Amino acid sequence: MKKILFILPLAVLLLITSCKTEDIKPSSVSGIIVTNAVVGGAAVKISTNAHDSVLVNASKVFGFDAGGQLRLSVYGSKDPLKLYYNSDLQTQGGDVYSLFVHGQFPNGEGFLLKENFATYQESVLGVRFVNLSPTSAPVNVTLSGTPTINEFSGVKYKQVSDFKQIAAPLAAVNTSFNFQVRNSTTNEVLATYQLTAANLVSARNHNITLVYRGIVGGTGTSAPGIIFIGHY
Repeated sequence: MKKILFILPLAVLLLITSCKTEDIKPSSVSGIIVTNAVVGGAAVKISTNAHDSVLVNASKVFGFDAGGQLRLSVYGSKDPLKLYYNSDLQTQGGDVYSLFVHGQFPNGEGFLLKENFATYQESVLGVRFVNLSPTSAPVNVTLSGTPTINEFSGVKYKQVSDFKQIAAPLAAVNTSFNFQVRNSTTNEVLATYQLTAANLVSARNHNITLVYRGIVGGTGTSAPGIIFIGHY
């Protein structure tokens, strides 16, 4: 039977994954978070969903009826015959996956992760960093308030860090986080991302992923930057 993919709010997806194992039926909903970081590319599509696409430098959650084998193919709208990712996926109800599509057009590729998001009881933020800049040297990530302290160190191209807990106390209502991506050798700031106080209200006690994309010297959509993914 053909699996049907559809757009699913991530909050609903995470609610499903928090259910007890005995409550999950084989045909229940699971999902894939697709991130498109192909430099010089365009929107990407999933083979089982012809109606929706993921814009360049963005992410989107697709839900599907789980329980069985799913053929997952991802291709760029510029060249539908060239697959960035193509593999069979054995699915179970409640599973959550992240598919990162990256590279430089026309030579994009992708890799898949099965997620296991932690939950937090205290006022913390779980942060993960992914380097998808295809010409990138290893990078460090700092916060603007503590530029000499590396939150993540020496992250290479296609490397995914573990989630790191950062304190985000409720009392700090006006707190924001300004993340800085730096060349690990020269310490040059290559890209920044500000998690505002308003966004922190939703992100607190949850997880986020920061994806470094683009290339140094690139312009427009190819310029260095950060794709923010909120897992809540």
